[in-house]
Amino acid sequence: MNVWGFLKRRMLRYGERIAFTEGKITYATLIALAENGKEGQRNVPLIAKGATRLEQAIKILRIMAGGNIPVPVEVSYGAEREEKIKTILAKNRDKLHKTAVILFTSGTTGEPKGVKLSHRGIIENLKGIDGYFQVREGQKILIARPLVHVAVFTGELLFALYKGLEIRFYEEAFQPARLAKYIDENGVQVFGCTPTLLYHLSRYLQGESLDSIVISGERLTEGVANIVKEKFPDKKFYNVYGLTENSPRVSALCPGEFFDKIGSVGKPIAHTKAKLESGELLVKSRSIMQGYIGDSEKTKEKFKNGWLHTGDMARIDGQGYLYILGRKDDMLIRSGMNIYPAEIESAALQIDGVKNCMVYGEEDIHYGQKICMKAVADIGVAALRKELVARLPAYLIPDKILLVESLELTPSGKVKRK
Repeated sequence: MNVWGFLKRRMLRYGERIAFTEGKITYATLIALAENGKEGQRNVPLIAKGATRLEQAIKILRIMAGGNIPVPVEVSYGAEREEKIKTILAKNRDKLHKTAVILFTSGTTGEPKGVKLSHRGIIENLKGIDGYFQVREGQKILIARPLVHVAVFTGELLFALYKGLEIRFYEEAFQPARLAKYIDENGVQVFGCTPTLLYHLSRYLQGESLDSIVISGERLTEGVANIVKEKFPDKKFYNVYGLTENSPRVSALCPGEFFDKIGSVGKPIAHTKAKLESGELLVKSRSIMQGYIGDSEKTKEKFKNGWLHTGDMARIDGQGYLYILGRKDDMLIRSGMNIYPAEIESAALQIDGVKNCMVYGEEDIHYGQKICMKAVADIGVAALRKELVARLPAYLIPDKILLVESLELTPSGKVKRK
């Protein structure tokens, strides 16, 4: 079965329930919109772009309903990046057997890298998410991040349609106060975000209507977890982990254990297996990608002996709970020591007066790399350094600390590491 057939079978159950709030589009109407707008060809990759996220979502469904392969792109990509994507697609149209969607990410070189996800992989991932995520038909979900991100594409848009939720799209640029007001005024019940985004929202959000909050995309620190626990003690929090190459969901920490296992991303879901190799997390599941379009060498590097090499450094505790330590390629090497920025950031965020921070490396002739930190804080550099010395071993103390007004965020709400 393909993804559209799988979704349609579920969507038919919901009939006149509202699927998209804007325009009061029901599930029955949405099915008609998708199937009446089918593209003529089959198994062809087609760019899915819209002036709004609502338009883009309908475009994606139309492409799927027509038996073709949606390739979501953002208007903000610009003409040059979009042309690169089109060129890659044009050269590889004969290698898309059973491909459901192609999602482009930026590789280490900055060039777009297309991940081919299969129909089976996405369907199995949706079933896996359904195994732990407790939502009810008709609940209102807000999608506030771009649909080009797999956590939003599969974990929010497709999953919401699968479960009969009412979907709202937030189209504005990220401004915490405005987004918090929107959530409160529109009775949003289900929301997905990064820890950074949630931290900023917590200062403004009342959240009376909120039922479930799904956290993903970055390492959740104890400091942020304690803030949201105090502000929203009655909400259901999920801390989840995934990556584009796994469609995406790998593991989930559910509400009953969320505050007992702070920092963990839970245990592997459903059919998923995980192990460590030299500290790197390897994953095996039914949802693993088909490969990178037009790049067999990169695919072989990522996928070996049936295991996906995630590029994430991790640990697994004695009870089988998974903890993500940081990106393998974010790792700093200072005087021969391997250093993970998330470890330093976690310690800094426990300090009174530190609102946010980001650790990165700078090349250094003496040490290989200097450890640098940008911090949004109400305390001075000397006081911050003193507190870090009390919390961290000497080799983890930043060589340079800069106080800044704010940290730059990506469109998905993650902190830009630079």
